[in-house]
Amino acid sequence: MRKVKIRNRLILNYLFLILLPIIIISLVIINVYSVSMMEIAEESAKKSLEQIDSRLKEQIKVIEQHLGFLEKDSQIGEFFIEGNVRHDAKKENLGILLRGYSNIMDNVSFIGLVNADGDVVANKTQTAWDQSKLKQNWFMKPMQNPDTIYIEPFRVGESPFEDAETRYTDVVMMSRAIVGSDGNSQGVIAFLITRGLFDKALQNLTPITDGYFYITDTQDNIVYSPLSQKIIEPRDQAKYDLVQKTSDISGWTIWGGIPIQNLLSRLSDLRLLLFIVFGGLLIGLIAVAAVTSNEIVHPLKELEDLMKKAEEGDFKLYFGYKGNDEIGDLCAGFNTMIDKIDQLLGQVYQEQRNKRKAEIEALQSHIRPHFLYNTLDTIHWMSKKYNANDVIETVDALATLFRIGLSKGEEIITLEKEIEHVKSYLKIQKARYSDIMDYDIYVQDGLESFYVQKIILQPFIENALYHGIKESDKKGHINIEATQEEDYLKIIIKDDGLGIDQNDLEMLRWTLKEGVRGKSYGILNVNQRLRLSYGEQYGVSVDSVKHQGTTITIIHPIIKSMN
Repeated sequence: MRKVKIRNRLILNYLFLILLPIIIISLVIINVYSVSMMEIAEESAKKSLEQIDSRLKEQIKVIEQHLGFLEKDSQIGEFFIEGNVRHDAKKENLGILLRGYSNIMDNVSFIGLVNADGDVVANKTQTAWDQSKLKQNWFMKPMQNPDTIYIEPFRVGESPFEDAETRYTDVVMMSRAIVGSDGNSQGVIAFLITRGLFDKALQNLTPITDGYFYITDTQDNIVYSPLSQKIIEPRDQAKYDLVQKTSDISGWTIWGGIPIQNLLSRLSDLRLLLFIVFGGLLIGLIAVAAVTSNEIVHPLKELEDLMKKAEEGDFKLYFGYKGNDEIGDLCAGFNTMIDKIDQLLGQVYQEQRNKRKAEIEALQSHIRPHFLYNTLDTIHWMSKKYNANDVIETVDALATLFRIGLSKGEEIITLEKEIEHVKSYLKIQKARYSDIMDYDIYVQDGLESFYVQKIILQPFIENALYHGIKESDKKGHINIEATQEEDYLKIIIKDDGLGIDQNDLEMLRWTLKEGVRGKSYGILNVNQRLRLSYGEQYGVSVDSVKHQGTTITIIHPIIKSMN
């Protein structure tokens, strides 16, 4: 009979004692993980649906406000009172008026006026108009219920109006009746809303991997769906986990589809990971069972001591065991590992430097002058109210703003140029908001030649104006002050506007501390650039009292030269 070694017998016993709990634990982990993963995916999708619903409500509300403006317009009111516009000049003027309204309304491609007799005036020429269209829901329901706004989706080619912009896309029509002094409906104002409204509502949402969102109305008609995807029908629920939210907007339902196959693939990855982890654990425990000789205890203890020193960062000590056995191989492997770790540390250090530089460049590349449209609107407004000199001055300020903002690709500029950049921005905004805004700028003597990262002030000035002063009911003041404090540059931006309530202030401070992207992207951008470039002690802090104002403090290192 062949002799069985004790070591092998111990290993067989350990195999039985180890494999049983490993199998049980693996099954429990996989089951718990699968349930948790599904719950997390559904919760994330539901939060996205909430965001979509909130954004859609905001955008629909804006369009409803524009609809209210049209209802109050005297020229439009005359059309519904007098009936068909019979004079070409008058009809042309009304069309120009509607085109003017459509030019300032985002995601509205068509505005049409239809009176009770079926006469039509629109911002675009209607070559084919059929009186039978007056029997459709978009006209009949508002006429019957003048106190409500009716919203209806139309597929490609089904819209009652001709519109080149939306001819080959689905659209949503919003219509409302105009009520005369006698209380009767005189006609309908109709808007065609493009899919851009929904694209904007879905922008920057946490994506569902290989999944998507879509919207249906109360009749299960598709209001919006991504063009490149197939809509998930109930029969496909074996492949997708569907979550939904019913919106207050005409009873729409917002759907999110989570591919079950993706979740199953993650479970496969977990199984593989558990196999590797528990397999390694099994091998390690078998190795422990094999360690029965005092001869290997001492070298293993010596190896343990060397590994602790390596954990503490000492990679200059080597295992000096001379035996020609497994311990000797372990010695050679340990020494080789120490050499490689030492080399990898240098490599990782250099990679981290490159990564940090890339992160800074990426952050800077995202800085966009998103107030461009406001500036163009200001120029348009001034051209009507003022002479050409004012327009030229505003354009010059805008040119200066972009010239300094680009700075030929340089990451840092002098404080003097940064202040000039802010002055240009304020000059543009003051041209429009002179009745609600004033400002002062103070720079301590001798600081103008110091270098700072570019565009670190403008985001805060913009927030002070749009979220502080504009929302306040009084004229506001913005004060900018730059001083040198010991070994750093301190810049304070203070306004006496609406301020921030305590909960929002705490959330903003948490966002700055954790570096999590939120609504205040411009503030976070500046804070991250300063911390990534110069260290955690530099960056942005915020103080605010509701109805009293907000103070931004920027701590920047003193840099006296480009090098």
